[in-house]
Amino acid sequence: MQFFSSPDRGMFSMTENMFSVSGGPKVSVCLPVYNGSNYLALAIESVLAQTFCDFELLIANDCSTDGTQKIIEKYAKSDARIKHWINEKNLRLFGNYNACIEKATGQYIKLFAHDDLLHPQMLEKMVAVLDNNADVSLVTTARCWIDENGNNIDARSDMEAKIMKPFAQNTRITADQAIGDTLKDKTNWLGEPCAQMFRREHAAGGYDTSFKQIGDLEYSYRLLQNGDYFFIADELCFFRRHAESWSQARSLELAAHLDWFLLASKYKNFLPLTGMTDEQYCLKLLKELTENFEYELDEAKRLDSDKIDGVLKELFGGDFSTYFACEPGGSRNISRELEGVGIIAFVHCALLERQLRLKKHAHRHELTDVNSRAQSMNDAMQNDIEALQRALVAKDDELDELRHLLTEMGNSVSWKMTAPLRKLKENLKN
Repeated sequence: MQFFSSPDRGMFSMTENMFSVSGGPKVSVCLPVYNGSNYLALAIESVLAQTFCDFELLIANDCSTDGTQKIIEKYAKSDARIKHWINEKNLRLFGNYNACIEKATGQYIKLFAHDDLLHPQMLEKMVAVLDNNADVSLVTTARCWIDENGNNIDARSDMEAKIMKPFAQNTRITADQAIGDTLKDKTNWLGEPCAQMFRREHAAGGYDTSFKQIGDLEYSYRLLQNGDYFFIADELCFFRRHAESWSQARSLELAAHLDWFLLASKYKNFLPLTGMTDEQYCLKLLKELTENFEYELDEAKRLDSDKIDGVLKELFGGDFSTYFACEPGGSRNISRELEGVGIIAFVHCALLERQLRLKKHAHRHELTDVNSRAQSMNDAMQNDIEALQRALVAKDDELDELRHLLTEMGNSVSWKMTAPLRKLKENLKN
């Protein structure tokens, strides 16, 4: 993407309002990375290409084993705003984000990911929102999904379209509405970390690392306890979806799917905003989780009989017997056994969802066939009716012609002269 080339920094040297008067940076861009050599350079360049230059770029290398560190050091040598380190141990994504947040010194914090990209005006527009709206605690932007090659990916459903752009124009809503609506939709349209900016004064605590996948949504909820939510309708974030992404890696972790129950429990006081009781919400949540899980497995072509066993083993983390092992005379771990049963039930529900989806598809196909046959019959009947109408019109034309000939014959002199003879002939018959 050509517009991510670094700008001429000299052009900003006299623009005083671009820089913080406090001596520290206005924005801390936090970039956690683990084995990100494939995309890291582009991500860094998209930060350095920002029109708003008063920032620090914090890069936390989470014990990468590829060429990540060499890439970081290369860019750090050419730009003093880049600060980097290698963690003493692997902290995983949310823990690594927390490491960045703890070291941030900017007034605002902009989270980022090593495989995503920022539009050059992203920092400028997000800073303007927070500067001009003191009671806004979280600002996000519309995002564009891209593949491993940087090509745009279209939304495959209305829900995906809402995730990418929840509102058609710049919109501000209350925290209650933002939390209640996302809980009801069971969808994070508040934005991934790379699409968000918030105030450092509200960042205390960082991510809850007990969450496996939607810790970013839970963190958004906590940030919103301090103010409103503001959405920028411009596409300023390019979120990369690819097979190696962190979210894809979590798709077969049972705990990642159970995150929504943890979130609902933690924010139970917002459930009335969804219009459902606790029990209704849990049942709806289970239904949607299994539907989503079935969709993911179907997309990966792992629902066939020769593949599903492997899925079950991945969820078990090995053989199922590890969940149901008990030495003779030993005490059983009922909680562990129930977890194993839950895994089996989860996969079974996904298989049932597949059968239901295939039946619905077949039913729709049958309806399409019926409608097609009915349409063919209707077309044939319509053709017959039109042919009959044409035949009747032709007969009407023939009758009109015959009436015309009879009229001419009745008016002829010869017809009038032979009238007495026709009458005499008729009388003789009688």
